[in-house]
Amino acid sequence: MIGGDIITGVGGYISIWQPNQKASAPGTNGTRMDVSDWQVKELFVNAECTTTGCLGALNYRRVAVGFKFWCRLPFDLNQPNPKVFLKNQDSIALRFNIGNPDIETLNGRYTQANWSYYYSPAALAEEVSTISNAAKDVIRQEVIGVGTSFLFLCGGATGNDESQLLQTYLQAVASRGWSQ
Repeated sequence: MIGGDIITGVGGYISIWQPNQKASAPGTNGTRMDVSDWQVKELFVNAECTTTGCLGALNYRRVAVGFKFWCRLPFDLNQPNPKVFLKNQDSIALRFNIGNPDIETLNGRYTQANWSYYYSPAALAEEVSTISNAAKDVIRQEVIGVGTSFLFLCGGATGNDESQLLQTYLQAVASRGWSQ
């Protein structure tokens, strides 16, 4: 469709659990840190297969999937320092909100009922940088990390909603005694 349905970004958050807590479904427990902007890079690991019948052409198979992420957090002196919090955690959860053109309004305010979002119950921070830009608004901390679980696209349009797959994944992980 010419013009399309352009989607406005709406931020998200990182949830951090104490080491004795476990990650669970979106919106539960943990200390939340607001995200002003984010980027997700999904990774597909393909292995070269030595098979016959390809007439000399290379042959590959998908063996794993993963993701890397980048986000910025506003530095809030009333909240725990993200750098200190993130370096002491084995795992963090991510919810990166995607805007949705089908957002309902209630008294002139947006509701989250129809927002799509990426959710990962487990990821690791690899780098935290503090950024000061006097030409802009606030000090921010940039976080770069890697996923240690699947990344799910939840909410929003029914065809894109992987919420049930997320619940199945969390149940499977819990049944094996694995902690995210």
